[in-house]
Amino acid sequence: TSTLAIVDKRNYLLFYPGIKPFAQKLCDYEELQKLLNSKTGYAMMNRVFGHTGPVLAGFSRIKNPLLLERGIEWDVIAMKDTKEIYGGLGKFVVETSILCIVLIMLAVFATAHIFKELYVRPTAELEKWMKRISLGDLDHKMDVREDEFIKELADSLHAMVDSLKVNMVSAALLNYETDKRLEAEEEFKRRSENIEQLVKSQIEQPALSM
Repeated sequence: TSTLAIVDKRNYLLFYPGIKPFAQKLCDYEELQKLLNSKTGYAMMNRVFGHTGPVLAGFSRIKNPLLLERGIEWDVIAMKDTKEIYGGLGKFVVETSILCIVLIMLAVFATAHIFKELYVRPTAELEKWMKRISLGDLDHKMDVREDEFIKELADSLHAMVDSLKVNMVSAALLNYETDKRLEAEEEFKRRSENIEQLVKSQIEQPALSM
């Protein structure tokens, strides 16, 4: 999409769209030399024929032996207005910025999902487990995957509840044995009193008769 021109070493236009050869110079001689002497092969030029503002120009020398032997130096120059270049660059920056925003949003959503899977879900499962345990459901187990950070904690809590269940059973058996022992002692005491009353009555009746 650039404008092409062919110039000679005196800065005259040999080719330019709509211009007769040698009828017009491309630009100031100093501007042309700035381009031809640039190490990169391109330069910013001002006051170029056919352009109202600065242009970015690049050149390539025509290395034809028939021309060079006669000391003829022709250069092909491609030029484009900086407004068009920066306009495209601005569009690129806007599109790139939109793309970056979209990527950042996707990264945020992905991070939120990972955070939910790693922390929120296991924490909610732990809270659910604690409520079930507080209601007396000691057989309830947490649904925790191997790769979740509370796996070790969940295993420890399950082991603690299992130990608690064993202690509760032992305590229940101890209470049962204690109650049975107290009942047996009460029964023994009641029977002892009955025997005492019986013996007493058996002794008193002959004594009264005598």
